Amino acid sequence: MKTVGVAVARQQLLGLLREAERGETILILRRGRETAVLLSARTFRELQRMAAYLETLEISRRLAARGLDLDPGE
Repeated sequence: MKTVGVAVARQQLLGLLREAERGETILILRRGRETAVLLSARTFRELQRMAAYLETLEISRRLAARGLDLDPGE
């Protein structure tokens, strides 16, 4: 993962976008603190799908703990 400051990110935005498109993840710092992450749209969509899947698993776990089931076929 590449790390850049905000000033560098502003100056090199087009280059950083190209890197992100190629799969590089860029962490942007402001005053030394993590502020944002630049990543490809594909990676972002994959992360969204994974988060949705994990949320579904958590809901299923909570329902099962209450004796309920998400699968109406059983």
